[in-house]
Amino acid sequence: MAKIETIRPGGTIDSNLAEYPLAELLMGILKGNLSGRLEVMLHPEPRNIIHFRHGVPVAVQLQDLGVSLVSTLVEQGVLKQEQGLELLRVAEATGKSEQAIIEAQQLVPPPLLNSGLTQQARAQLVRLFEVGAADFRFIEGDGGEFPEGLCILQTLPIVFEGLARKQDRIWCHRYLEPLKRRPFRLGATYPHGVDPFEWGPVLEEIFTGPPGVKTLSELMQTPTANNQLEAALAALSLAEMLDTLEAPSDLLAELSPSLPASVEDSSSQEAARIAAMEEEVRKVATKKIPAAHQVRISPSEPPEVVAKEVPRPPIAKMENIVPSSPPRRVAPKAVKQIVTPAGGDGGAPAEGGGLVIHRRAAQKAPRSPSQLTPIKLPESAVLSDTPAATATTTPEKKAPSGPDAELALVAKVLKPFETVNYYQALRITPHTEAAQLDRAFRFLVRRVQEDHPPMQSKVYHGYFREAFSFLRDVARADTYAKLVEKEERDPSAVEHRRSMEVDGKIDRAVRLLGENKECEAAYVLAWAARCEPRNKVWRALVLAGEYIVFRRENRVDPKAARVELLNALQLAPHDERVRLVYARVLAQTGDFKGARSLLAEVRDTEHPLFRILEAMVRS
Repeated sequence: MAKIETIRPGGTIDSNLAEYPLAELLMGILKGNLSGRLEVMLHPEPRNIIHFRHGVPVAVQLQDLGVSLVSTLVEQGVLKQEQGLELLRVAEATGKSEQAIIEAQQLVPPPLLNSGLTQQARAQLVRLFEVGAADFRFIEGDGGEFPEGLCILQTLPIVFEGLARKQDRIWCHRYLEPLKRRPFRLGATYPHGVDPFEWGPVLEEIFTGPPGVKTLSELMQTPTANNQLEAALAALSLAEMLDTLEAPSDLLAELSPSLPASVEDSSSQEAARIAAMEEEVRKVATKKIPAAHQVRISPSEPPEVVAKEVPRPPIAKMENIVPSSPPRRVAPKAVKQIVTPAGGDGGAPAEGGGLVIHRRAAQKAPRSPSQLTPIKLPESAVLSDTPAATATTTPEKKAPSGPDAELALVAKVLKPFETVNYYQALRITPHTEAAQLDRAFRFLVRRVQEDHPPMQSKVYHGYFREAFSFLRDVARADTYAKLVEKEERDPSAVEHRRSMEVDGKIDRAVRLLGENKECEAAYVLAWAARCEPRNKVWRALVLAGEYIVFRRENRVDPKAARVELLNALQLAPHDERVRLVYARVLAQTGDFKGARSLLAEVRDTEHPLFRILEAMVRS
């Protein structure tokens, strides 16, 4: 059967939940980023429908699964038990829906009612996992009519919870089959720190704990080795968030008993495949170097002095190379083949022989620059991967040093974040709860500290702190989330969203100047100016940042920076950040009197930049 993610625009797929399991169906719609309508045939009338938009369920109408909205509100504590029983009696007597009665009597505020509807929809989808062989039809692109904003559900938690509650474990074990014979680890697509499956802190600690390779047998021996752990592993495997690795032969026996007996594969074909793998490993390990390629090393001499002259291979496809001067015949140069023992400074051992063979060009008198004739290579030229292919290329440019190198390092870290919003950077969804926001921030900070050098991890930490501080403001985060959700329909919302980020970036940049992180501060100032390119104040701060960074190289005219900052101060006379940066430029140009007068009007005397400037002025 064709996968649902390969459906053509406007196409239709008819199948059965016994042949096409619901977990694979939901994940296929998510992977295909599909919009459409899924009809489940639980009733002769088409009244059990799930609406999808961009891969996620946005409205669920599964009337025949018996999930009551009133019961959901009672469980959430929104309605009292007596109110719930009365509403159920009225709904049964009048034939009206529970939602219509609640809205007519205005018993529940709209935000709490929407929360209850979302929880009811999620419970209906989870209960759909317990349905047997029900027919379904998916119509791509036909969303039909449904209440706007009723619910936006995440597919991954539903798949996990549905697999955990499903009594029949056959499909769960089927998704665990790829993990039976191979070790695995979390892939790069797993959004660390976000708990995308909402499986709770215990299971999350297992998967987001110390990074490294895990085996199914190791996880099955943990105290939480139950249906939930099986469902978590199956959901990860189904979502392709696990990277399986080739298992060595001595690990195969350890991995095989890790699944229940119903999942064990005892076929002769699998046993033959494993035996062939082990035989191949033994052949490689015992492989000998042919006598023609063996080099004898004298025990009385160092290995480095034993060399063998061999001809250098010619450049591949010389007819494709167009020289800048008339072609001339050049004798092939020789290279020395130096053999060192395995494990030395030369690198990894050669295959099967325990020796490492290095190639380097034979020593020759250097040529003067006037003798060097560069060769122009067309894009279609194919060169062999040997020293001969690169011997006549122009020398590489020197790597940047000083402020340029530090700016390049900062740009390497921060450049990818310029095209994403704060939610994507922290790997959370809009309107995320404060507790989840805090967990995501702490996990990401810990992760970059483990995976990156100290300087880079501090740059990551600074950006994550900026995003975290912004989203902690509930009112501001709510407006920001609405702009993020509006971006798909209105491209102008991107500009408004980026404008909201500017204040946080300016605050961070000025604080970085107080911490003497001048290059990072200059990059963040330039980033803020790109968010609001027509703002003259931010452009003045960018020029000031460039002067502070490159003042020793004399790349920026200090007078120009002072004039721009003076104009910016006139445009924003009450912005203490402009005043502090202006004072920093004056102090570094030797105008301590002017810097002192600017600091006298700053009220935030605890700011790190104020403290540094105060010490500079006093000294």
